[in-house]
Amino acid sequence: MKKIALFASLFMAFTLNAQTKTEQVDSSWKQTYRAVATKTNNLKHTKLVASFNYEKSQMNGEVWLKFQPHFYPTKKLVLDAATALVKQGIQVKDVFSPFPVHGLDPIIGVKRTRLAIASFMYATTGTLLAILGTWYFMIHDWPMNIGGKPNFTWIENAPAFVPIMFEFSVFCAAHGMAITYFLRNGTLPGMPASNPDPRTTDDKFVMEIVTEDNHAFSVSDLEEKIRATEVFELSIKDC
Repeated sequence: MKKIALFASLFMAFTLNAQTKTEQVDSSWKQTYRAVATKTNNLKHTKLVASFNYEKSQMNGEVWLKFQPHFYPTKKLVLDAATALVKQGIQVKDVFSPFPVHGLDPIIGVKRTRLAIASFMYATTGTLLAILGTWYFMIHDWPMNIGGKPNFTWIENAPAFVPIMFEFSVFCAAHGMAITYFLRNGTLPGMPASNPDPRTTDDKFVMEIVTEDNHAFSVSDLEEKIRATEVFELSIKDC
């Protein structure tokens, strides 16, 4: 019994000592951001031609190194530039790109779209119209006896109307979303284009920053901070 008690005491002391040492471990290095070195070139191929001079204990040779410029993904440059500007308190109004850039919306403060809610409302409207139409055409206005099936009430024929209700719900949801999208973005035929640079429909990215949204910075300050990013071209326009 004494041996067991002694073993228990030693085990508890070792456990407390281990916990004390664990609490004293310095983990401040985990809070330090260590950026990866910027890459400018990629090593593609190496070639070595060597000859040996044994009398002079020398090796003569030639080395060929083949490099290729390193290109970061364009979307990564856009995300990095937007993040750097937002961290400095600059508000980015919008970003125009030839393809969607995932992860950009929360950075520049774009809220989640409510188009899905509108789609549900349009689909519900389509379902109700389909129910009303099938009841009026097949039950009320011109009831038909097809294969001896009852047609006195709509509920008895509802399974036969499911394809109609489904298709018309999808029809209303799809067309309603498309029209709402065009109206909200102002991209209906004949409406003036809001794109600041038509090259964004090809292969260019444009970040729109409005001075009215950034009263804390002067035009020169904004220009200086924008040029500090990896911007390729800076265009200042009066709106």
